[in-house]
Formats: sequence, C-alpha cells, structure tokens
Amino acid sequence: MIEIIPNWHPILVHFTIGLLGTSVLLHLLGSLIPLAGLQITARWTLWLGVLFTVGTVLTGAHAFDTVAHSTLEQHHAMASHRHWALITATVFMVLGVWSLLANLFGSAKFQGRRHFLFVILILVAGSLLAITGYKGGELVYRHGIGVLAAGHQHGHHDHDHDHDHDMQDKADSLPEHSRELESHSQPLPSDKTGGQHEH
Repeated sequence: MIEIIPNWHPILVHFTIGLLGTSVLLHLLGSLIPLAGLQITARWTLWLGVLFTVGTVLTGAHAFDTVAHSTLEQHHAMASHRHWALITATVFMVLGVWSLLANLFGSAKFQGRRHFLFVILILVAGSLLAITGYKGGELVYRHGIGVLAAGHQHGHHDHDHDHDHDMQDKADSLPEHSRELESHSQPLPSDKTGGQHEH
C-alpha cells in the first residue's frame, strides 16, 4: 500500500496550481488574441482547476488538523497559508461559476466591460494563487512541516557509522605500515673489523 505523506493535499495542489495558473495565462492571451481555441481552453482549465481546488481545500483542512507541528511559529505559518488558500479558492470558485453561467446562458453577454472585469479579477486571483503557493512551499522548506526528518537522521547515522568503521580500519593498518617503515629506515651495520685490518 502506497503511503501518502502527509495526505493527498500535496498531490492535488499541483493540479490546482497548474490548471488555474494556465487558465490565468490563457485568459490574458485570449483577451489580447481573439482566438476561439484560447478562450475554450482557458474556460476548461478554469473549470477543472476549480474542481481540483475543492479536493485541495478539503485535504488541506485535514492536513491542518492532523500534521504534527511543535512550535508557535509553525502554527502561525500554517494558519497564514490556510488564510490565503481560502481567499484564493473562494475567488477562483466565484470566477469559475461566473464563467460557467456565461457559457451556458450566452457568451454574448460576456463581452465588453464584463469580460474586461473578468480578466482583471482572474489576474488578481492568479496573484493570490502565487502567494498561497509560496506560503505552502515555506511550510515544507522553511519550517519542515510534513517532512519525515527521522529518515534523514537515520541516513545520517548510517553515514557516521560507516565513517567510524573506515577510521577503525585505517587505525588497524597503521602498526603494520609503521613496522614496514622502521625496517626500511634501520641503518646498515658498519664493518669495524675490516677497518681495523686495514690499519
């Protein structure tokens, strides 16, 4: 069984950010370049992104209540991320419903000032999405929330253990190596008898 850590929130949030971020860019391009394909893709990515947002918010709320955190700073960081996430999700959901109703009841009414207002709002929503994503990343990479630090510590311990064995092997080999050096460094005996015989 695959273990999802801390839950499905980190998986779903990637789809949410990818779809909604793409929709923001396509809506901007669609307002500048009147291509039907851009506008259709922009709408569908928005609708799919909103669907994933529902799951992302629900799993995020579950993670907020279940993921272990021990410091007040970590709690404040999680609360800030949740605050921005709820605002961002609400804005995108409103825009998604607005876009769906406009598509169902006639896109002709979704032109001019209304379309301009929609593009402005979705750009604002994209900025909120970026802030929320940044704060979510800080939870992991700055505060270490939802990370299995024990596994890292275990690996570090194994590394130290292997390092100790290497040092011990080197220490055991030193006496033998020292004896070899001593045998090579001993001075040659002088031939005193031969010297006296010459005199």
